[in-house]
Amino acid sequence: MIAHIKARFTDGAIVPLEPLDIEEGTELSVAIDLTPRLTYAERLEITKSAAGGWKGLHDPEELKRTLYEARITGSRERPLP
Repeated sequence: MIAHIKARFTDGAIVPLEPLDIEEGTELSVAIDLTPRLTYAERLEITKSAAGGWKGLHDPEELKRTLYEARITGSRERPLP
C-alpha cells in the first residue's frame, strides 16, 4: 500500500503533519519530493506575466463568428440509429 502524507523536516527528522496508522518500529520506504513549492504571490505573478501572451495573434471576433456558426450549422456528425 502507498500512502501520500505531508511531513516537515525538523531537527534532522522527518515529522508527519498528520496522524499515521502505523505500528511503532515499522520500517518504511520513503520517497521525498524536493520540488520547490511556490507561494500564492509567486503563482499570481506568473499568471499575471502570461496575461496577454496571445494578443495580436488571433482575432477574437473571428473566433466568436466561428463558434456561433458551428452552433447554428452543427459541427458534429449525426449518430447512427
